[in-house]
Amino acid sequence: MALTAAVGARVTLPHLCCEVAGAAGRVWTVDPRGALLAVDPEGGGVVASTPVAIDPAVHIGLFGDERALWVSSDTTALLRVDPRAARVTASLDVGG
Repeated sequence: MALTAAVGARVTLPHLCCEVAGAAGRVWTVDPRGALLAVDPEGGGVVASTPVAIDPAVHIGLFGDERALWVSSDTTALLRVDPRAARVTASLDVGG
């Protein structure tokens, strides 16, 4: 079975970097100035901004599922973000 896709909307977003993840019905991306941005895929706008401590000069990673987002850079702690509340709920020192 072949799958097809179409562009539903074009969204203008602020400066973004490297990673995108889906969680809680939203698309999340990293603003390297220190925030996770939640984008509403239906309406196409930023609906939440969560401050996070990341280092934009090194690799940044982001992973998400319906329960949590995880974000870190090579030199910072691993942060757990609740995607429904759009807030950091845990910080783990992983030796970065």
